[in-house]
Amino acid sequence: MNTGSLRLSLFLVAILSIYIFPAFAISADGEVIEYIGSNGAVNWSKGQVIVESTSDESRSRYKACRASMVTAQRELIEVIGQVRVDSQTIVSEGVLTKDLITSTVRGKLRGGRVLARTRNPDGTCTIKMSVAIAGPLASMIFQHQEKTQPTVQPKKPPVRSAQELAADLLPLQKTIAKLDERIGRIEELLKAQPELVAQINKSAVADMPTGLVIDVRGSNFIPSVSPKLRELTGTIIFPQHSTLSQNDGHLVSLFMNDLSRAQNHPRVGERPLVVKALQTWEKSRTELVLDVNSANKVTQLVNSGLSGKFPVIIVLD
Repeated sequence: MNTGSLRLSLFLVAILSIYIFPAFAISADGEVIEYIGSNGAVNWSKGQVIVESTSDESRSRYKACRASMVTAQRELIEVIGQVRVDSQTIVSEGVLTKDLITSTVRGKLRGGRVLARTRNPDGTCTIKMSVAIAGPLASMIFQHQEKTQPTVQPKKPPVRSAQELAADLLPLQKTIAKLDERIGRIEELLKAQPELVAQINKSAVADMPTGLVIDVRGSNFIPSVSPKLRELTGTIIFPQHSTLSQNDGHLVSLFMNDLSRAQNHPRVGERPLVVKALQTWEKSRTELVLDVNSANKVTQLVNSGLSGKFPVIIVLD
């Protein structure tokens, strides 16, 4: 087999491992770990890319660990390029260039992300390093998605005469007039009882969900940087591209394996809204379909203005 054929074969194996046969493991804490390559992984529960590198020869302690660290930094860049953005795309496939990935990772590593340093008996040194997906890296991914999102032209309504429009609006105008009258009465009653208004406002705030937990167990869903929620009709209800571009690299979701732990995770607060996804959307394994009731609840959260950095955890098998 020549070199070109070997490279093509390795590339195909890598693609199959990412899209079709991703290798997942569950830690003792219920964290979802996806292995990439021989020594790389994505911790989807923490939003981290992790690599472990061992120097390939015995050297002085300092030189061995230094060599391992340089190798680990280079491998972090390679593994980040294989992180799944959605069911059809990984980071390195037109989302971000290698130069952008490199500059972002190096910027993060200046602060130090060494998880473990082990000096082995044979004189080699093993370095375990990580880099967060959230922040500048995710922000650049979301900005790219926003730029490449196709613009959907709304359908123009049929032209109608002024008489037809007036006839259609007449019943609506009567209904609005009745509602205005009732609202006016309610406002007058509430003005006389400010304590009741304060209690209603306090109750509304107390009942507001502090996070969102989505149960996708039993489906073929897989984690990604940019999962999506859809209505039964296929309309994307979360996240919206305008939301992604304004969230400063805040990840759409983290992923866990245990529903109880997800509900009690600090990320989603004391009162998370829990919904069950029906299935994945068509051929996509990173997009979910919600029933009408669940979709309405999530839409209310989106419309409340809290969705920009609203904490989300997706629970999978």
